[in-house]
Amino acid sequence: MPLDLCKTPWNVQKICEEATMKELNADLQRAVRQGASVPREYRLQAPGEEVELTGMRRHDALNGRAGEVLSRVADDQGFLLVRVQLPEGAKNMKIQPRCLKPIRHPKDGRPRGGRLTGFVDMYHDHPEAAASVVSSRPPTARSALSAAASSVLRQNPAEETSRLV
Repeated sequence: MPLDLCKTPWNVQKICEEATMKELNADLQRAVRQGASVPREYRLQAPGEEVELTGMRRHDALNGRAGEVLSRVADDQGFLLVRVQLPEGAKNMKIQPRCLKPIRHPKDGRPRGGRLTGFVDMYHDHPEAAASVVSSRPPTARSALSAAASSVLRQNPAEETSRLV
C-alpha cells in the first residue's frame, strides 16, 4: 500500500491551524451578529502588576477594587494569587485572569509581558519545578540563556581558547 504523502506532520499542523482560525473567526462573527461585546485578547498579568477586578459575578462588591498580582503562573484550577485592597486591609485572594484588568499609567515605560526565549527544565523528573525564561529584549538581542547554553554545550573550553590564539 503506498504512503499517503499528504499526511505529513507539517500538513496536519497547517490543517489544524486553519480549522482553529475558522472556528475563532466564526465565534467572533457570531458575537458581533448577536450584539455581544467582542472578546478581548488573552493577556497574562505579570507579578507586581496593578490590576482592577472586573466581571466578578459571585462577589459583585469586589468589582472595581484595585489589586496587585502576586503569582507568576496560574494554579491547577487556573487562578492567580492577587492582593486585593479592601477597607479593612489587604487580602490575598485567588482570582481568574479574565477578571483582571491591567491598570497602567500612559507614561509607564515598563515593557508589557515579554517574549518567551527558552524553557529551562531544572529537574527532569519534576515538571512542576521547570521555569520559563522571559525576555523583554528584541528577538535580535542575544539572551543570557543562549550564552549560558553555548557555554554548557562546549565540550572542552581549553580547546576553544587554543583555536582563538
